[in-house]
Amino acid sequence: MGQIHKRICKISSHLRQIFDIINLAREHKISLILPAAFYKYCRYRFTQMVFDGIPRTDPNESPASLCAEDQRACLVGWQRLAAKSDFLDPNKNNTLFKHCRTRTACDQASREVLADLWHPAPKFMALNAWDSDWEDGMCRACVIVAMRSQEDDRGKIWNKLPSTFGLPPWSDLLNDKAWKEQSR
Repeated sequence: MGQIHKRICKISSHLRQIFDIINLAREHKISLILPAAFYKYCRYRFTQMVFDGIPRTDPNESPASLCAEDQRACLVGWQRLAAKSDFLDPNKNNTLFKHCRTRTACDQASREVLADLWHPAPKFMALNAWDSDWEDGMCRACVIVAMRSQEDDRGKIWNKLPSTFGLPPWSDLLNDKAWKEQSR
């Protein structure tokens, strides 16, 4: 019980800091860091906290919370990112088993990884590096195709990360006047 409580407190504290970072970025008009901050929050499955806020350690302080615009960005982005975690899905990746000689085994192995990534709730690994655990039970040809697909998806997801959260593209965020002034 103590270990679980410590982990929940640590995660909650970390999420509170993410909310504070989002709020500070908005307050100081530093939009460039928002896509990464929103993504970091979405890696956790604490959607209720988007609405309720995250209690602070001092009970006299108000909880860390987000404005309605940022609540929406988190939830819409979470949904969009969940839809992109499908590089091992043979129904969405038609090259996955193209050169496979053990299709039944590879199909079963990819389905097991997908089940692990999706249940009980989606795990956001869209920008994570390849995990060798995903290879278990798959032939080398399928592993290579899946690795390339996942790497391509990572690049595409990163490039579109701002729009995932309803923000302008990276080029506009990099040209943001407030960002340029802060980086001098």
